Amino acid sequence: MKKRLLLSLVLFISGLISAQVYPKLKKEAANLDQFIPKGWKLMGSVNGDINKDSITDYVFILESKEKYKIPDDFMNKEFAHRILGIAFGKKGGGYHLALQNNQFIINGDQNSSLDEPFQDMEIKKNGTIWFKFYFFYSAGSWWISNDTYVFRYQNNRFELIGHESSSLHRATHEESTTSTNFSTQMHHSTYTDENGKTETVKKKVKNMKPLPMEEINPYDFNPLANFQNELPHAI
Repeated sequence: MKKRLLLSLVLFISGLISAQVYPKLKKEAANLDQFIPKGWKLMGSVNGDINKDSITDYVFILESKEKYKIPDDFMNKEFAHRILGIAFGKKGGGYHLALQNNQFIINGDQNSSLDEPFQDMEIKKNGTIWFKFYFFYSAGSWWISNDTYVFRYQNNRFELIGHESSSLHRATHEESTTSTNFSTQMHHSTYTDENGKTETVKKKVKNMKPLPMEEINPYDFNPLANFQNELPHAI
């Protein structure tokens, strides 16, 4: 019972501090600047038509001007926190906040051996949103990887419909590339071992479906986490 109470207290305190670190963005704004809370700055933005209503929408990233530490952060480091926002343009002018996500745009400062992982974002003509990440560790891992996440606004939320990854081991020169389409349930993967032997897999993965953005963490995301037994090589 004491352990449960202690855990509940830790989670409660963690939630309070998280709420202080991540302010709740305005739901409505006349322009992009009005979404930026005090103590935060605009890290980047792109525009396009996400929901196909012929009105300009925005995807933007905010970063805290100060560095914070969160109790349940296992690295126990202070770092600038980030917020991903998506705002839909309104017919009469102004913008409506369609999404606030406090975890997806990760910061390399959370790990002293990791380079800046976030690289780019883009809204395609078909309304999909693409995010690109690059993972390079100066210590702790020999793997370098480039990851791309593709989201579409559907079912009244932003869902991951595609993921691509290419990885290289700096010492053994092993290579791994994957491409996963969550809408068609198709998965392609190619793995080349240290001897240069290549194995390719193309298959349909049962029960696969688009995932809500809230479930995605670029640090440890594996699109086939529940299907490893079906693969010749753990990705």
